[in-house]
Amino acid sequence: MTALDCGIDAERFWGMSLAEIVAAIKSHARREKLRGDEYMAEARQLASLLYRHANLVAVATWEGRKYPSLERAFPGLFKTEENEEAPVPRWKRQQAGMAAWVAAYNARIAQRKGVAGHDSSADAGNQG
Repeated sequence: MTALDCGIDAERFWGMSLAEIVAAIKSHARREKLRGDEYMAEARQLASLLYRHANLVAVATWEGRKYPSLERAFPGLFKTEENEEAPVPRWKRQQAGMAAWVAAYNARIAQRKGVAGHDSSADAGNQG
């Protein structure tokens, strides 16, 4: 590796001491190693993503009912907050609405029967 490979131009090179040249070359070697390590980490992430994608395609094709949610398929990317409530399915909201309506309807029927029953008993007492 030469000084030019490390980004040191010829004019600057001749003005540097031997220790400065060695430090610049070592610094450049460290930067290149970090760049290589970053490249390998990115390549591993891409390989993992491709592998997971292929697995999801296989599951979707052959076992559609076992297809995982986005959070389960990519746990490192999509995390749900522990204190966040899971969204309530539409059918559960409809069921709760229907239960409330039935309870209100039954309460009105009971109230009418109670009022009607009260009137009929009062009328029965007056007739006798």
